[in-house]
Amino acid sequence: MADTFIINLAARYAAVFGAMAIQDKAYRNAVMMREDNDYKVELYPKYDGEVGNVKLEWDGQELEFNNVFIIGESQYFAAPPIVSFTRKKNLITTEISGSDSVVVERWGTAPWGITFTILLIDLDNHQYPSEWIRTVSELFDYNGVIRVNGVQFEEKNIDSVYLEDIDIAPVKDFSDTIQVTLRAQSIKEVFFNLLKPND
Repeated sequence: MADTFIINLAARYAAVFGAMAIQDKAYRNAVMMREDNDYKVELYPKYDGEVGNVKLEWDGQELEFNNVFIIGESQYFAAPPIVSFTRKKNLITTEISGSDSVVVERWGTAPWGITFTILLIDLDNHQYPSEWIRTVSELFDYNGVIRVNGVQFEEKNIDSVYLEDIDIAPVKDFSDTIQVTLRAQSIKEVFFNLLKPND
């Protein structure tokens, strides 16, 4: 017989972002159904389920968020990450003397700046998810390009990123949950392949 329990994602997101900052279409609850150590996850309210799926691949390894992981004898839930994107133009401009106008001499577009805010939850022991943090730390230690998969990346033509920094912090009032913030920059495959012509 399956065991069913609910994880209050809204309260955890509110502890991280503030109650007023929660997105209108943020998930409020994750319903976990467990049978013989096999988990099925349903998120509520129901939106486009594909949007919350994010997969990172590097050096023969992968992490898929919005998923349940077994590490050692413990099981962890990686909630759908909150992903934000920023981008700006790289412009060279010249002011016109005696005018408030400028001439754009060179046009360019900077890479995407990407921030992943991830909640990691210990499902079994409801303690600090140490093994999960070890896995994320190994990801950050990787000095190379990481492939990204997910609707939010495909629609912006992002296929690869490199990591710049990481923050790991507890979530107030939830001892089983850790907040991980990863900041990255997008990079096009053609550019890093030029540096490795034999790959």
